[in-house]
Order: sequence, then structure tokens, then C-alpha cells
Amino acid sequence: MPAAVGCAVSFGVYLVAAAGLSATGPTRAVGVAVLLVVAVILGCCTTLPGAALIGLLGWPFYSGFVTHSQGVLAATGRQDAVVVSLLVVAAVAASVVRGLLARAPIDEPALVDIPVQRRPAEELQHR
Repeated sequence: MPAAVGCAVSFGVYLVAAAGLSATGPTRAVGVAVLLVVAVILGCCTTLPGAALIGLLGWPFYSGFVTHSQGVLAATGRQDAVVVSLLVVAAVAASVVRGLLARAPIDEPALVDIPVQRRPAEELQHR
């Protein structure tokens, strides 16, 4: 899907994930894992620029619903840089892997030559 569509879809998916995270109050590790899963799944469905944007878009949801509550955004320093890097790398890597798999040659099964028994033309005419 194009980058713009990927970003729009990812916003909605991140929003649903953030709602679930905010309702359950998970640990940071669980919150990051959920956002990474979203980034990977959506990253493999879009272009490289779209995947990078999807990864970047995950940070506000991490900051607003995993680290802080009620959607309050605040940079906490090095930890935020690590999380945003993980999200971007995960989404871009998924997009690259999908692209490589799409270009990989598919092994076709070996064709087996099965001899066909042909009937003489005279026998076919009598039917």
C-alpha cells in the first residue's frame, strides 16, 4: 500500500492498540512489544518510506499511552530514542524482507514427463 495509506491505517491500528494498553496498564516491555508487532505487521504491507513513517508514528503512542497516561506526550531522553529507533528499524526491516521475498524466485516442482498412450487414428474414427 502507498505510504500515505499505510500511515493512515497505522494511526488507526496504533490508536486501537493504545486504547487496549491504556485499559490494561501493561509494563513498558509489554507496551513496546505490542507497538513493535503493529510496526512489523504494517511495515511489511507498505513501501520503505511508509514503513519509516509507521515506525515514527509509533512513538507518540508509546509516549502517550505506555510511558505516560492519558495521551500526555513527553520525551524522556535516551529511552525514547531507543524505542523510536526500534520501531523504525522493525517496520523498515519488515518492508525490506517482504520486498526481498516478493522478488525471490519460486521453486517450481519438477515436471514429470508422463508418456501419453495414443490410439491409432482408425480406432478413433470408428467411435
